[in-house]
Amino acid sequence: MALGYGLQQGHKKLTICTALCCVSLFLFFMAEGASAATAKQNPSILILHSYHKGYQWTDTIQAGIESVLTKQEEFEPDIYIEYMDSKRFTPELMFPLLATECKTKYADKRFDIIITTDDNALRFVLEYALEIFPSTPVVFCGVNLFEDALIAGRPEITGIIEDFDLEGTLDLGLALFPEANNLAVISDTSASGMLNRSRFLGIAHKYRDAVNIIDLAALSADELAHELQQLPQNSIILNLGLYRDSENRIFPLTMGTAFIVEHSQSPVFSCWDFDLGAGILGGRLVSGKRQGAEAGAMALEILSGAPVSSVPVQRESPNEYMFDFTQLHRFNISESDLPEPAVVINQPVDVYRTYLPWLVGLLIFLVFQSWLIVTLLVSRTKERVARKNLQQSEERFRALYENAPVGIFQSTFSGKYLRVNPYLARMYGYETPEHLVGEVHSVAHQVYADPKDREKVLALLEHNQEVTNWESLRRTKSGELILTSSNLRTAYGVDGQTKHIDGFITDITLKKRIEEEKQQLAEILENSDHIAVLKDIDLRYLTANRAYLDLAGWESKEQLIGKTDAELFHGKATEEQIREFMDNDKRALLLDKGEVLTIEEYLQSESGNTRTFSTKKFPIYDQEGGSVLAVATLTSEITHQKQAEAELIKAKNQAESANRTKNEFLANMSHEIRTPMNGVLGMLQLLQMTSLDEEQKIFTNMAITSSKRLTRLLTDILDISKVEAGKLDIELEPFELSKAISEVVDMYRPIALQSGVILKVEISDSVPRTVVGDSARLQQILTNLVGNAFKFTPSGSVTLTAHTLPVLKQTYARVLFSISDTGIGIPEDKLVKLFTPFSQVHEGFQRDFQGAGLGLSISKRLVELMGGEIAVESELNVGTSVHVNIPFLQGASFPPVLDDVEPKEHHALNVNVLVAEDDYINRLLTIWMLKKLGCKVTAVEDGEQALETLRQDQFELVLMDVQMPILDGVKATQAIKRGDTGQNNKSIPIVAITAYAKIEDRQKFLAAGMNGYISKPLEIDDLQKEMIRVLSLTG
Repeated sequence: MALGYGLQQGHKKLTICTALCCVSLFLFFMAEGASAATAKQNPSILILHSYHKGYQWTDTIQAGIESVLTKQEEFEPDIYIEYMDSKRFTPELMFPLLATECKTKYADKRFDIIITTDDNALRFVLEYALEIFPSTPVVFCGVNLFEDALIAGRPEITGIIEDFDLEGTLDLGLALFPEANNLAVISDTSASGMLNRSRFLGIAHKYRDAVNIIDLAALSADELAHELQQLPQNSIILNLGLYRDSENRIFPLTMGTAFIVEHSQSPVFSCWDFDLGAGILGGRLVSGKRQGAEAGAMALEILSGAPVSSVPVQRESPNEYMFDFTQLHRFNISESDLPEPAVVINQPVDVYRTYLPWLVGLLIFLVFQSWLIVTLLVSRTKERVARKNLQQSEERFRALYENAPVGIFQSTFSGKYLRVNPYLARMYGYETPEHLVGEVHSVAHQVYADPKDREKVLALLEHNQEVTNWESLRRTKSGELILTSSNLRTAYGVDGQTKHIDGFITDITLKKRIEEEKQQLAEILENSDHIAVLKDIDLRYLTANRAYLDLAGWESKEQLIGKTDAELFHGKATEEQIREFMDNDKRALLLDKGEVLTIEEYLQSESGNTRTFSTKKFPIYDQEGGSVLAVATLTSEITHQKQAEAELIKAKNQAESANRTKNEFLANMSHEIRTPMNGVLGMLQLLQMTSLDEEQKIFTNMAITSSKRLTRLLTDILDISKVEAGKLDIELEPFELSKAISEVVDMYRPIALQSGVILKVEISDSVPRTVVGDSARLQQILTNLVGNAFKFTPSGSVTLTAHTLPVLKQTYARVLFSISDTGIGIPEDKLVKLFTPFSQVHEGFQRDFQGAGLGLSISKRLVELMGGEIAVESELNVGTSVHVNIPFLQGASFPPVLDDVEPKEHHALNVNVLVAEDDYINRLLTIWMLKKLGCKVTAVEDGEQALETLRQDQFELVLMDVQMPILDGVKATQAIKRGDTGQNNKSIPIVAITAYAKIEDRQKFLAAGMNGYISKPLEIDDLQKEMIRVLSLTG
């Protein structure tokens, strides 16, 4: 099996160099003669394996142990190996048999050390070692379920814990496959499988936002195969163990992994090295060989003379990044993408990797041989080795002393510090230990808050020789008081005389404060009217306050603790209620730190009334924030609040109903007013086109102006109604900004010529040509503002400017529109209500200017809906400036369209038009207008007549009223587009003529199949323009 570390060139380099070094060392020790051979130690070592020989995991641990113990020149160990075979036979059966066998076999044998592998071997040693192998040092490895209590009181035992790295493996998988958005987690029904899954659920919340977690737990082999085949693309798989499925089908060690790989196309990751080579891509794996090697190294250290107490339990499992080259190649993962160092198996061997290491090894051999020749000239003595060991011991002690997280000191009985460590100096506010020793001459008076406390502790020392957990107030250099806990003992010299005091001291001020705060918080929760409950991750009660006990009807907490809702409320609540309570707790356990699940829960009282509770659930994390410890619940009753909310909702619905009624009334009134207004304004336009004298022209123009003013008033009333109802929508469409501005300006050029007021336009070059926004609403705003400027400017000028403002996002353009005039200005006290609906600057019966006071109010609401701002500055008798800034999306340029065909004159259209209009006056008006435009006209009274006429004659255009008897315009249009009047008429252009003036009405008509839209009252220019536009679009 080939090993690859990072980007190294060959896996055999280390082996070759080691071999050459061993050859050279062999030659060296041969030269030393027989005396060197006699100096070797022959320790007796017993290796006790939990499982049987041939079990892959056990064999790799054994290889790791031998790789250390059998490669030492100073040792020639006598190794004994026992296999407990507890994988195939229960420990209850094997332990007594093995104990009897060992007592007999090793009755006269004394081992220097025992090495155990996996949990069962350690359990055997803990139970029988004192009887069979008394006082023999023990080094364990591969132990999963380790707690300090296991070896409490057994100082002869130390070792290495085995702990698989879930987070390291998951982070690795997501780093190698960043596009992965699904994580399938496989576990079985075995005890280890369920334990592994529980470990994963404890960290699952960290990956919830990154991937969709698919839990494939406790399935049968067939179910698992089906689920694996249905996994979506961009999935990765985490194998937590498949040794026994839900139908008790047994999978040998690596067969479960092979089964998963066989039925999936996604990369598989694991946490154990025995899965490597069975089809997994890799992971941060628990390595049996590394476990064995580390155990061998610890045993070697103890055999070299180190006491077992100086070799602490290694709590970090020696896991490794390991990969299968075949799977890396299959999923196109480069070795350069792997973390360093990494082990890669199944690498192909090439010439470069095969021979280059030999050349390098040869060079190393020559260098090493030269070094040996020099080394032979140097006398190595035991004194030098002893000095080195002593130095290392002193360095270890010094490092421990300097970096200890507690204060360490020696002081005289008279109160003078002899030596202190850096922690104690910092605790008392001194820069260095030397400053503390040099400046404190009396511990009692300079350090103790009450000197009598030191007299008390000296008395205790005299009586007991040592004092533990002595709490006292101390004073720092700055005078701050801190609470400390001390452990002191009297130290003696070789002559038995008292020399000084040795001690450890810790600042417990914060700890005490936290304990007091915890106690206060516990009392607050206990006496609170709000319910407080705490459960562990298995949803078993840890504690609850009195409010919860009263609500649930329990007398004491002991009735709850250790039980689940399913156990407590069986028979008192429905299965559905209990499941809902527990599901909410499970949802809270998956939350990130700081997140809260807020829900409403309901409880049926004995009287039959429903009580409502507002509940907040959140997870409790450990100090590092990595693991969930519990789930907390805080609940308060909100029954009365919910009743009040229901009343508010009822009132709101009533208000909305009234508002809908008002809107329907306004829409109907607008329709009913626009219909006769269409006849009035239309007839006036036809009258205007006849031969009139000057006085008649003036009267006609004034009548037309008044009619248009009434039409605008109707539009404003509808708009303000929609704004107040929150139903005025902003349409986002690309349009040419300069063109929209020019159209507004062109509307007022005749007014400027007539009034003598100069109209100026300034558009900055920085203003984008094309933007995305609501051009109709922008023009409505500018029309209102420019119209107001003309209204209040009897002479002088009106200026419209457009400039861009700086923006943070380049996808936006913010444009500042300014409308300035030299008119009469606005008094300062009137500015505050300038944008109030139906409000005017000039009030009372005498008004110099016309208007309903809606234009500015609507403009302000429109600007705010478009995400902009509006501001006014004015000076009486000088003029007014209104500034509007509106954000637009930057839009791509587009070719000019034909929807703005402007007729130069009322020339003949020569179009055969069908008019459907139920109102007699409006029908006559439309006929006369069309004839003025040179059209051939046929008129009908309803939609049914329109369909029949289309079946009989050919037309080029249909003008369709919307609201008609028998068959309305929308249904008639739909029938035409379906082909009810013939296939030729399916594409005939249809223009809606209606008194409905809302934008949503226009969209509804166009969606029904109409090609154009014009609202009443009709203006002949608008009619001609819309007909030309629709005819040009339909060809």
